[in-house]
Amino acid sequence: MNTQPVIGICHGPRCGDYGGRALAKGLMERSIDFDLLPCQSLCPHAPIARLDGDVLHHTNLEQVLDSL
Repeated sequence: MNTQPVIGICHGPRCGDYGGRALAKGLMERSIDFDLLPCQSLCPHAPIARLDGDVLHHTNLEQVLDSL
């Protein structure tokens, strides 16, 4: 049974520029598995992450870590 949530980080142009790359780097530094997602068409809410399919808008590393 997989208890680790599935994390996806949008790596579209806007999300990447607005914090998605930093978020991915922070997760890598903590050895937390995640997927890089293509643009999710939620650019006004950048950066976004998906946690078990739920969208976290304007997210940052602390918010993702708190949701784990």
